[in-house]
Amino acid sequence: ALRGKEYALNEIGSMMQFFIGVKEVKNSAQARQARKDVYLRFHEEVRKAGVFVAPSQFEAIFTSAVHTEEIMKEYSERIRRVLAGLSW
Repeated sequence: ALRGKEYALNEIGSMMQFFIGVKEVKNSAQARQARKDVYLRFHEEVRKAGVFVAPSQFEAIFTSAVHTEEIMKEYSERIRRVLAGLSW
């Protein structure tokens, strides 16, 4: 599981971004402290799991009206499985 792993999820409207290795990101200095090396591994593994997210930790992830609640739940489960398998 994700117990003991620090991460922050920032979201506004249909945009979000995930930062690994930090508890919160409210400014660019905090964003730069995030674990870019782990995000690169996350991006690769989550892509293999069929979830496409921004390749850079500094790009927003966008959702749209075609992303139903069912799809988002499935994506969330895939992302959780990937994160649980990563160490940081």
